[in-house]
Amino acid sequence: MAGTVNFTAAVDRDWMVQIVDMVQLEVTRTKTPTSHAIATWIKKNKLHEVTTKTHQHYRRTQATSSAPLRKSNAVIECGN
Repeated sequence: MAGTVNFTAAVDRDWMVQIVDMVQLEVTRTKTPTSHAIATWIKKNKLHEVTTKTHQHYRRTQATSSAPLRKSNAVIECGN
């Protein structure tokens, strides 16, 4: 099927795969067909999430802050 990604082919069943919490956030926060496929694959394969202090701090900050989220993946126009 055009436009789909087969993630199961990318993982050898003898390997233990883990996902870092900040990486998971980054690759799934923008809603795209690929981010949906990645999130589904993570859930389906019950990946162990490696928790980082950085992500814990980020979540605490977001929970207690009234400031809007910063868009780190925004396109920046550069004049050449």
